[in-house]
Amino acid sequence: MVFIDSQNRDIIELILYKCDVEFTIVDMTKYYRDGSETLTNVFVKDIDYFLKTQMELNDILEKVYKKGVDSLNKFEKTFLDNY
Repeated sequence: MVFIDSQNRDIIELILYKCDVEFTIVDMTKYYRDGSETLTNVFVKDIDYFLKTQMELNDILEKVYKKGVDSLNKFEKTFLDNY
């Protein structure tokens, strides 16, 4: 299980296809944002910690300024909601 953006997802998919590795992509962000027993509390806390330590408010606000609110992913929206 990994969290990646769309650009990196495409690269990883290409590598897996070239190596003939079977895989399934599942968008788990809905479980994180909406709460679910699918993701353990420990895992959600780890995600929260990662977001707090890796995301910068200025970077997100700059993205909103340049590309609009619709360009934010669910993690960035959650980060702003908790700010």
